[in-house]
Amino acid sequence: GEPMSAQLIGGQVSEVRGEAGVSSKGNDLQAGTIIKIPPVFNDDGDLQMELVENYITFHYTPVEALKNLADRIAKLEKSVIVSTLGDFSEGNEGSMNELQVSKGYVSKEDKLRWMSNTMSYSKQLSDSVMLTLAYGKNNANCEIFFGSDFFKEDESTLYERFKNAPNTIEEKNILIRLAQRRNMYNKHKSRREVILYKILPYCSNNDFKLAIEQQQVDPITFSFQTKFNYWVSLFEANYGDIVDFWESSKANEGIKILEITKLITSLIKINTNTNTLQENGKESEEQ
Repeated sequence: GEPMSAQLIGGQVSEVRGEAGVSSKGNDLQAGTIIKIPPVFNDDGDLQMELVENYITFHYTPVEALKNLADRIAKLEKSVIVSTLGDFSEGNEGSMNELQVSKGYVSKEDKLRWMSNTMSYSKQLSDSVMLTLAYGKNNANCEIFFGSDFFKEDESTLYERFKNAPNTIEEKNILIRLAQRRNMYNKHKSRREVILYKILPYCSNNDFKLAIEQQQVDPITFSFQTKFNYWVSLFEANYGDIVDFWESSKANEGIKILEITKLITSLIKINTNTNTLQENGKESEEQ
């Protein structure tokens, strides 16, 4: 008595046609569609569900198709890795000693560097040609480099290398690599930690203790090193995020480090009693 589609009603007209409504235009069955169907009761007073079941039909994607798609994506990913690094599963087959693992890393890094150099050359050549055609040979200059440093080392390996670092230069380089490795999926945090490592006066506690023993640490530097996080927070409270401050300057890296260090040093002098700093420095030297 209350047909819901033109195929069913034929020449009849639905008595409740004006009460039914669909929120979306075009196809009724789509995401976000709201369908209003007035209730129809049988003679015994029960709600008639046949109307709803015949009108709304759900279409499901076959599970086999979804599995096939996932397998296809996995095969493509493996194909890309194998074409650049070789069979990456070889490292998980059987037990390998430290030397074998190290050789595997070196081999993979060599292949990645070769891939980087090849892509850099082809991209730079094509862009140079296009820029030359557009602006002239004397007005075009193009340098493209896809990188030569990779995150093949885990954090434990980097920490071990930090312990055995021969000098402060190597220590700082390892700390920067560690920050990049640890935050490889968080660009802003990686950039922030790299900047903090660059302005940190001493890379390790051993270097700091040795400088104190040799009486080479002035009170300002002592406070800067021992309350580093506090002074960085105070710097950002006055001058904004340190990453934005760093990237907003067009000066070279050395000038940026000098500018931030001077500003933090001035904050230390303003917010700390100089006599107290000198007393703390003397106490640390005596200890």
